[in-house]
This record gives sequence, C-alpha cells and structure tokens, in this order.
Amino acid sequence: MVMAKTKEKADEWNGTMDVTLIFIALFSAVLTAFLVPATQTLLPASSNDSGNSTSSTAPPLPPRSDEAVCAFYYLSLIAAVSRIYGKE
Repeated sequence: MVMAKTKEKADEWNGTMDVTLIFIALFSAVLTAFLVPATQTLLPASSNDSGNSTSSTAPPLPPRSDEAVCAFYYLSLIAAVSRIYGKE
C-alpha cells in the first residue's frame, strides 16, 4: 500500500515537473526573441558612408532606458535558466 501511494505521488510530481519545465522552456524562447533586438540597440550604429574609420570620437552611449530593458531581459533569462537547472 505504501509503495502504491509513493508511486502515485511520484507520478503526480513528475507530471507537474514536466509542465513546469515546458513552460520555462517556452518562456526562455520568447524572452530570447525579445532579447536579441534589444541587445542590438545597445550597439553603436556603423557608419560606412563616410569612409573614415579612424575617427577619434567615441560612439555615443545608448540611453539608460535601453540598458535597463536589456538588464531586465537578461535577469529574467538567468532566473528562468537557473529554475530549469534547479529542478533537476
């Protein structure tokens, strides 16, 4: 009787874990789809039209709001990935 209840409980936990891992994987995929373009906005725009690649001025810094958005995206991705590995 104890073995039957233990097996039933283990099967229930296994099902719950499978659903959680699928949700986390989908969340990570969608988050990565937003993260790539957001990270590209942080890169300086290349200006090849002038032909002068030895400019002494530094490229402008991205706005703080863009940096904050990317930071939140990265933190969310790290939290989701750590949740996946925490389930094992």
